[in-house]
Amino acid sequence: MGSNGIIRRTTNAGAVWTSQNSEVTTRQLNDVSFTSRDVGTAVGEDGAVTRTTDGGLTWVSQSLVSFFPEDLRGVSFIDANTGTMVGGSDLRNHTSCIIYRTIDGGTTLRCQRTSSQPLFLSNVFFFDFNFGIAVGDGGLILTTTNGGETWVAGTSNTTENFYGVFITSATTAMVVGGNGVVRRTTNNGQNWSVRSSGVTNTLYDIVFTDANTATVVGANGTIIQTSNAGLNWTRRNTGLGNTLYGVSFADTANGLAVGESGIMLRTTDGGTTWAVAPSCTRQTLRSVVFIDINTATVVGDNGAILRMEASGIAPSAPALVSPANGATLVSLLPTLTWNAADSATTYRVQVASDPNFSSLVVDTSDVFTTSIDVVDRLAERTLHFWRVNATNNFGTSDWSSTWFFTTGTVAVAERNEDLPREFSLSQNYPNPFNPTTSIVYTLPQSAHVELKVFNALGHEVLVLVNEKKPAGSHALVVDASKLESGVYLYRLRAQSRLSGTFVATRKFVVMK
Repeated sequence: MGSNGIIRRTTNAGAVWTSQNSEVTTRQLNDVSFTSRDVGTAVGEDGAVTRTTDGGLTWVSQSLVSFFPEDLRGVSFIDANTGTMVGGSDLRNHTSCIIYRTIDGGTTLRCQRTSSQPLFLSNVFFFDFNFGIAVGDGGLILTTTNGGETWVAGTSNTTENFYGVFITSATTAMVVGGNGVVRRTTNNGQNWSVRSSGVTNTLYDIVFTDANTATVVGANGTIIQTSNAGLNWTRRNTGLGNTLYGVSFADTANGLAVGESGIMLRTTDGGTTWAVAPSCTRQTLRSVVFIDINTATVVGDNGAILRMEASGIAPSAPALVSPANGATLVSLLPTLTWNAADSATTYRVQVASDPNFSSLVVDTSDVFTTSIDVVDRLAERTLHFWRVNATNNFGTSDWSSTWFFTTGTVAVAERNEDLPREFSLSQNYPNPFNPTTSIVYTLPQSAHVELKVFNALGHEVLVLVNEKKPAGSHALVVDASKLESGVYLYRLRAQSRLSGTFVATRKFVVMK
């Protein structure tokens, strides 16, 4: 959320946002909570509460809290009707309500805890109807196990303000705050242990994607992650100085982080890398929540709500189908086929004469189907490498696996010249490898071929070929999944009536 009532909503993981009206256009909104695709509540300054029951198409401003002028800074709903809102006031000599509870979707609010001193609670999280945690100024952590009827202050051993909280189980939670402070409980908040974050920037929000994996965002573009419940943290490079106030994940891979100046970052790899996503605003964004893989809501400045109706993630890499990896006698005008990638709109296909794709012979973009016919004849009896990626409005996938094939022999090309001039055995590619690699050999005339693999002691471990082969270039895929790591020799022995016996040996490395 942000100042002056902006709300941003997406249904395609953050690529395009459609504006909606929050009905509280003069107030800063601080947090938002959804219990389904349709029902959500946002809260903000001056006790603002705005609610939607149609997925954000319309938002209705509800009655302000009775203890005006409290600001509401956090909200957590368990179902469409039952929720808790927290906030406070900076007024002296004034009794403020810092925790409210509603059982009618926010139409009426009941104060559960007051403070006679200037105090703010910044966030709240409920795991179920009973277990909840609220955090705020001066290291304050309040825990309830009875739906807020009583709140018990925990010992955090810090005076830093807390801003973020996430509960992962019926007993376990983590909170984050100023100066990089992180605390964890495993007994419903009775005790809090120190977790060193490795940073000193203020941390504003935290989200878990499983019991041990968390992402935390904060000041100066800070993003840190843990995979062992906070024992160790890895800092992610965003390349930005914008403060990040909110973070949410749809699943273990897809997440959004939001912050000042309208910054929005998207990840599709669990948070290892983050890319800027368009947010359509320069106002501060303070909270984001995913409802499902396709739907997220962000709240921020100037009364806007953005919503989108698309699948929302960059597509996954396509899977190649045909020609099969290692295929031989492939047509000089082949049809290249792959499986559709989820949410892809177009594909790019590359064919090259080298595995690094520095010598492209086909480079075709904006392919709308899952196959193409090569229109420029490929070189005969030549090893080719090919790959495909997928694109939609939200990004481009990684390249598919690289496959290779060898174009046709004289019979396939219906020509009788340009046979290989000599026997040869090429170095395998890739090398080292795990578990598969490719080997190419050429025969200037038909021959009986033996291609075998030997370990370092000279013991035969694989027989790859043991039959008569026609003249031409031949390629095959070696599966070393049953071999141990180490150095191996592969030997070609070709016996022909005209040329006698040809023997060549090369070395490959299996690295697991």
